[in-house]
Amino acid sequence: MTKNPLAAARSGKSSATRARKEPTARNELQQEAHQQFKTPSRAEQLWHKRSGGGFVLFVEYYCGQPPSVIVSGNTDRQKNDGGLPANITTKTDATTAETPTKGMSRAAQRRRKKRKRDNIEQEDNHEIISADGCRAKEEGSVSKVEGKAKNTIRRDEGRHRLLHNGQLIRVLESYMDNNQNASEMKVLGAEYEAFFTALSKPLPLTFRLRRGLNDTQVETLHQELGSLKFSSHVRPTNFDGNIFHAYRGLDKSSLPRVCPALKDFLNQHSQDGTIARQELGSMLPVWLLDKMGFFGQNRQDKRKQNSTLSSSPSSSLLSDSIIRVLDMCASPGSKSLQAAELIAELPCQGRVRANDINESRLKTLQEAIHRSGVKQVDQIVRYVNVDASAYPIPKKESKKYQIVLCDVPCSGDGTARKDRHIIPNWFPRIGNSLHSIQVRILIRALECVAVDGVVSYSTCSLNPVEDEAVVAAALNELYNKKSVLKFELLEVPQSLCNGLILRPGVTNWRIADYLVGTSDADEEMGGEEETSPRLQWYESYEEAITNNMNGACKSMWPCIDKQLHHQQQQQQQHHQQQPAFGSLTKCLRLLPQDQDTGGFFVALIQRTS
Repeated sequence: MTKNPLAAARSGKSSATRARKEPTARNELQQEAHQQFKTPSRAEQLWHKRSGGGFVLFVEYYCGQPPSVIVSGNTDRQKNDGGLPANITTKTDATTAETPTKGMSRAAQRRRKKRKRDNIEQEDNHEIISADGCRAKEEGSVSKVEGKAKNTIRRDEGRHRLLHNGQLIRVLESYMDNNQNASEMKVLGAEYEAFFTALSKPLPLTFRLRRGLNDTQVETLHQELGSLKFSSHVRPTNFDGNIFHAYRGLDKSSLPRVCPALKDFLNQHSQDGTIARQELGSMLPVWLLDKMGFFGQNRQDKRKQNSTLSSSPSSSLLSDSIIRVLDMCASPGSKSLQAAELIAELPCQGRVRANDINESRLKTLQEAIHRSGVKQVDQIVRYVNVDASAYPIPKKESKKYQIVLCDVPCSGDGTARKDRHIIPNWFPRIGNSLHSIQVRILIRALECVAVDGVVSYSTCSLNPVEDEAVVAAALNELYNKKSVLKFELLEVPQSLCNGLILRPGVTNWRIADYLVGTSDADEEMGGEEETSPRLQWYESYEEAITNNMNGACKSMWPCIDKQLHHQQQQQQQHHQQQPAFGSLTKCLRLLPQDQDTGGFFVALIQRTS
């Protein structure tokens, strides 16, 4: 049986080693992994879930990072007009300072906050929001809007419904009140609250019209979705008219109750291959590659340019009529299918090779792609079942891939709005333990891409140790090997994004670990468990090694980016012809508060020679 690296990380087992079929070998690997990443005891895990330890660690970890990791860092913007829930106040509101708490114990302060929240929630229960946005007061009263209570959504079930009863917001408030080093956070208080509030809401429904539809099909779908029946629930995004986004809190779980007709509509058109239900973050890598021209126009232009040049490996490659796409970690298959739709539109031939380490997931992926209804999909997509970090490198340059999709296993904290188990079970160890395997997979992807081809590295995590640190580590390792392969990070022009807000990558971040067994699980104050910070920060690799940090890897720390810049300066001074890697700010971050989405990271890396 093959091994899922993410499952191994969550259970405290290292993903750096491959599973074997022999039971004795597997036990040896588990013992080795246990030594590298210390696994919490059962009692510790039980306390972690019941006490809300995951929320505390998650808030402290991201609040301890440089602001640009999760917020814009604009100190001029004190408030977020994009709509925090009415029962979530910012630190600059007068309500937070109307009654002093000086001299009160922390337990008394928490009890006072709890009573205040309960009062606000009781007031919110009296307010009803109708499906068309009208409001009615007093619980049990009849709405004046036609349809009365039949077409209404209560506040706690609508766009202001918070996951885990708003526990993430409460932990944030406690952190900002009790942390003496949160002065910069308080300046950006509204932006931090916007981030954590967005993660506390269910993920809105998102879907797209599939590529390859004729004009009549597209027009018919737009007319149906623009009808009065559906337009009050979904609307096209401002950056792509064929991507639709729900609003007013409509998500997958509330869809059957709020608008069953829309559910039937989506099921019908998902089966006939005209609509794909896919998150915006999941669409992003292929969407950006298409905007950049790597699926069509860009290749055609380069073939025309190279037709006038002398024959060379790169020109012969670009003149090849077959476009090859490799999806390194394809499950559940949405990106493979999205790429197949684009290839089906091209006049030239194309292939998508979908790979996944898990055989059962690969079978599920194959069945889903077959059911999609996309034309010629069975001829376009081929399936491979190997470890992505050991994917066979094509021996001939002409057989390498023009596009490599590298959506690696990750901690998935950007999907917390969809998967409610992410934050309650969150540990920094998860991202730390996946860093090495992510680097190896990306290096293998870079070794499989053709000249002038591009690798899209992406995760559904906002943790820099899984994002920018991996990109920098992979490029640096290839550089240190004196590899003949040369790469550079691509910058996506804002003009191609059509208004889609994507934040630049970060060049500075911090590394932390959770010291298992050092929590105050048994300490209680006023009937509530103490929720003081329990992370151990390490400012350098040397400090981590000195303090015996589990699984410390030098490439986790941001000094690697400084090394890249130093190498570039040396190249410029000696007039070497080696290409610059480019700054990590060319990476892209999709933050949940910007467009009411999940969190996502993507970097486009092009091979230059």
